[in-house]
Amino acid sequence: MPRPAKGIRLWLRRERRDGRGRVRPAVWIIRDGDKQIVTGCGRDDREGAQKALSEYLAEIYRPDAGQRDPSKLQVNDVLAVYGREVAPSVAAPERIGFALDPLAEFWAGKSIDEVRGGSCRAYLTWRTSQKWKSAKTAERFVGAGTARRELECLQAAINYYAAEYRMQNVPVVTLPEKPEGRERWLTRAEAAAMLRAAYRNPDHHHIVRFLLIGLYTGTRHSAILKLKWMPSIDGGWVDLDAGLLYRRGTGERRTKKRQPTSRIPPRLLFWLRRWKAADEAANALRAEEDKDKIEKRPPCLHIVSWAGKSIAKERRAWNAVRQAAGLGSEVTPHVTRHTAATWLMQRGADIWDAAGYLGMDATTLERTYGHHHPDYQKDVAARFSSGR
Repeated sequence: MPRPAKGIRLWLRRERRDGRGRVRPAVWIIRDGDKQIVTGCGRDDREGAQKALSEYLAEIYRPDAGQRDPSKLQVNDVLAVYGREVAPSVAAPERIGFALDPLAEFWAGKSIDEVRGGSCRAYLTWRTSQKWKSAKTAERFVGAGTARRELECLQAAINYYAAEYRMQNVPVVTLPEKPEGRERWLTRAEAAAMLRAAYRNPDHHHIVRFLLIGLYTGTRHSAILKLKWMPSIDGGWVDLDAGLLYRRGTGERRTKKRQPTSRIPPRLLFWLRRWKAADEAANALRAEEDKDKIEKRPPCLHIVSWAGKSIAKERRAWNAVRQAAGLGSEVTPHVTRHTAATWLMQRGADIWDAAGYLGMDATTLERTYGHHHPDYQKDVAARFSSGR
């Protein structure tokens, strides 16, 4: 019996040597049956590969906009319309690209009327049985929360198509139960252990910067990696004279993930000034070394960088530091945001002020971290010892 087709998907072609013995670097490939389309994106540029996949899907799928019968409408046609007509207009189109990849693979050859409870549960089982493609050493599988977000993308695509082209009998995507939010945060001893581990290895010094910025400001890890020393259109920056952290670039759109400007704590400001001086010296040294070269290296303007270059993901170095500090895999880069919120509550910070500083809804802050506040249920507990 022939194996079922896996559908259109991304595949990382490993590093190899050609007939002349030259090394060909790893590259992302779009696999469509027997066809292999080179994206031109290297191993670390998965976001670029996802965009290439979205463009390929949009190019090959040209659904009949008048098709209203769910039994004759392919799921991948609907996904392609959503990727082509909606994804380019959102603040983070790569997130839709991340979801389209597995959705297109699973639902390949299936019609819209096959989207029902059983098939959605089958998608959850299939997706959570897969290991993360970026996992190198750890056996890390896709979580139910990720599968849920992908199914939410499927529902959004169906709803969009139904609204634009008047689909008959719009199916409802069955979503798995929403997982509880992570509450893991670092104690001060654990944070110190990670800082020591990162500082001991020169290749991990950028994790020191990442940790301190995250712990002192609670900025989301993706925004930390975009921070620069000067105003930017595609990421935040720091004004060391005014002592302000701008989390959002001048050209970035506002999203539901709040990115307010915040004041830089004095201790972090001290380190930022030292790092900037070090980076300026490193940029000057590179410029001197490249003085007589045709190809000159551009100055590095990112605050968190490695070898003079910005980094897209800090996962590999982060995991090495985490393991050296003796901490488990539940300590992800996002833990710095949880830790900042928890520490602010433990220090008795006003909830409204802390929420504004972190870029978090006050209700969410109180619900998730309020129990760490010294005044949490203080009045209620006092009533039991009032003697009345």
